[in-house]
Amino acid sequence: VGLFREVGLYGQERDTATLKVLGSSAQEIRFSLTDKMDDKRFNFPLTVKVRLPTAWQAVSARQGKKTTAVSVVEHEGKRYALVQATPDQGEVLLRSKKQ
Repeated sequence: VGLFREVGLYGQERDTATLKVLGSSAQEIRFSLTDKMDDKRFNFPLTVKVRLPTAWQAVSARQGKKTTAVSVVEHEGKRYALVQATPDQGEVLLRSKKQ
């Protein structure tokens, strides 16, 4: 829930966003998120849904040099990470972590 202006900015940012998977292994998934908007005005985090490998029980996330919000949800027996990533703010790194 946000102000009308924020919702409008978020929608434009989301509609022009491009996600590119940079690599994945048994322990990590890397991706970049970019958009076509002016980063001074359009800097809202977008929620990216990432299917996790079966062995991953928990996950941590970083974007650039900062820790970013991530939660794990399960849907129809599969585990997903919901990552808050801001376009044009650096590579996002998801890492498997032990609980």
